[in-house]
Amino acid sequence: MHYAICESNNENSPYQVLSFTSLASMKDCKYVDQHSMVYSDKEPRQLIDNWKQEELESTWLSILLNSKKAHQRFVTDLTTYRNMKNKFQNKEIAAQKLHEVVLFCVKPWKKENQMNDTDAPYATTIHVDQFNNKAQKTEKEVRPRFEKTAKIVPLMVDPPIRSGTNRYRNMQVVMGCTTVAEAMEKLRALDPSPGGGVDIKIAVKAGAIKLEE
Repeated sequence: MHYAICESNNENSPYQVLSFTSLASMKDCKYVDQHSMVYSDKEPRQLIDNWKQEELESTWLSILLNSKKAHQRFVTDLTTYRNMKNKFQNKEIAAQKLHEVVLFCVKPWKKENQMNDTDAPYATTIHVDQFNNKAQKTEKEVRPRFEKTAKIVPLMVDPPIRSGTNRYRNMQVVMGCTTVAEAMEKLRALDPSPGGGVDIKIAVKAGAIKLEE
């Protein structure tokens, strides 16, 4: 079995964890790219060999902070991590902890699901039109809202998530701004893949910034 930790197409979660029966099958998955963490087998040896401890920890932390189920399942590990000043004792432990989260969160990748996502715009339009009122209500409940005048106070030098991704870039932008209004303006101007309020939400949850009214 092969695993890939990829950027997510869900704006409320920076990563998704997928499993593949072979490396060849990964070639058809649009989510696996040069920034994905790819490894095989039941042992996290490849994680230890190919990534830095900081990268393993930041990926592990980001998944836990943005997945309610994973957070509840590994809350003891998260508490221990916090008590150790946000650092595991060594890379081996970091890799093992990340691997445990991967096994908990992983979903088998199916090519037909990806095709349905990209090749059926008409069906999606009908669904959205049919349930438009419900969708708008849900969007208002889910989309994070912040006071534009709230001040952004960075709590770290660098984003605590894996570098080289759009999420990392967006968090850098947020951490470099002084107010929510400034951050929103700069996030929306990004090209490609503009950001938004969810990036501020992720930065807060990751402990990278705090907001002051």
